Amino acid sequence: MRDRGEGTGPAAGAATSGGPCPPDVAQDGFDRDAHAGTFRARFGFETGDLQGLSFLMEGDFTTALLLEDFNSTVNQKVDRPVVADPDSERLNRLALRYEAPTSLPFLGASQVTLGRQRIIHDNARFVGNVGFRQNEQTFDAVRALVTPVEGARVDYSYVWQVNRIFGSNSPLGRAPATTTSLLGPGNWSWGEK
Repeated sequence: MRDRGEGTGPAAGAATSGGPCPPDVAQDGFDRDAHAGTFRARFGFETGDLQGLSFLMEGDFTTALLLEDFNSTVNQKVDRPVVADPDSERLNRLALRYEAPTSLPFLGASQVTLGRQRIIHDNARFVGNVGFRQNEQTFDAVRALVTPVEGARVDYSYVWQVNRIFGSNSPLGRAPATTTSLLGPGNWSWGEK
């Protein structure tokens, strides 16, 4: 019952990803355009399943390469438009997950994840990882996914901090919850999928 918002790699192993992101931004109100050449490297490890338990650790590193003619929100270049991909090095995900090996009475297939994690609801319009940015948005939370009966799915998260796209070096990079957030779309489908 792995969710598309969680890693779905091999039984156990390391993962890497990365690449350049060369956006140019022309915005009304600025005399100068923004030109950004940024690069992200992401390294991680996910254990295999051991009696329903698994562990995931992932870090990322983002930096400007060659072009830094943009306002990254931390580089003081306020005469140019914002490209929200500042230099950053941070722990992106660190989570412990329990997935019930069989359906539980009254709960069906169940999964609980605790720690820094990726949460994506539906098409990520309102809650998601902002995956097109170099710095991914993650959530410090406990999340429960339950499928009590065929066609119904309950997904609730108790979030105490949002690790935003602005990275580790920005005061905007973390949004500690002054109140906790309870996120939870419920889905029900009739008939065949």
